[in-house]
Order: sequence, then C-alpha cells, then structure tokens
Amino acid sequence: LSRRHRDHHRAGRRSAALTGPRPAAPLKNTENCSKNTTKGQTCMTCIFDPRNSQYKMPYGAVTCGEKIAITLRPDRSEDFSECALLLYEEFAEAYWEVALTLSGREGEQILFTGSYDAPDQPELIWYGFRLRRENGETVWLGKNGLCAEKELTPWQQTVYDGSLPTPD
Repeated sequence: LSRRHRDHHRAGRRSAALTGPRPAAPLKNTENCSKNTTKGQTCMTCIFDPRNSQYKMPYGAVTCGEKIAITLRPDRSEDFSECALLLYEEFAEAYWEVALTLSGREGEQILFTGSYDAPDQPELIWYGFRLRRENGETVWLGKNGLCAEKELTPWQQTVYDGSLPTPD
C-alpha cells in the first residue's frame, strides 16, 4: 500500500500486541521443528520464518517504498481460515493491517499470502499476525510462536533511505 492509500487500510482498533520492542520470550518449538513438535503444538518456524525467502521476500532491511511479500504456512490441521498481517510504524505511530489471502496448499500446509509497500520514509516497523480458526478462535503469531494477543513479541522490519550512503 502506498502511503496515500494507507488511511483506507489502517486497522480500526489499535492492537496492544504491536507496541514496539519487548523483552524476548522463550521461543516455542523452534529447533528441529519436525522432531520437537508434539501433538497439539505448532512449530512457529514452520508457519513463518522471516529469514527464509519462502516466507518473506526480501530478507532483511528494505529501502523506502520497496514491496515486501509475506507467506504464512500453517499446518492444515490447525484449521485456520483467516490471517492478517498487523503492522505498527514506530516513528509515524501508525497501526495498520493487511489481510493475507488463503492462496493454496503445499502438502500438509495451507498458504496465506500477501504483500505491502514499505513506507516512503525511513521507519521501524513492528509486525506480527492474527489468525482465526474455523471455530472462531483467534490466536496471534509472533517471534515467540502462537500466543494470546498480550503475549505477542513482534518481529522488526527496518526501512532505510536507499539514496543515502551506507557504512562500510
């Protein structure tokens, strides 16, 4: 979304989950996810990994205005039917969200995909996800895995001015 169109897509309510940096909570089931995951638990790294291009493109900091593509890959057994990317621009103090589209399946995973444009000015963006199950239950996904809204530890996206020189 361009900055001028963002007002139409901003979240109606401010999420308590995206208020900037927090102390890191222990990660749940993030190492050897296929071996560490027990029945009833979901491995966070199997759902979203911002360092893997199958989940987020491009990796790392982005230039102002650059498009960022996101894919979540939850297990079909989790019964998720809706997903939203929740964003908070720290400098602009702006909350907004992007609905991710249920776009298909890969094996036992369903795919939620979407994209957004980085702001036109340098920014720190804090982000996480809200997922809704078929039964109406809502959970949030952050660096600390699936959790309640108040427990979410967001990821950080740095947006920089590409016209300025970078340090050596």
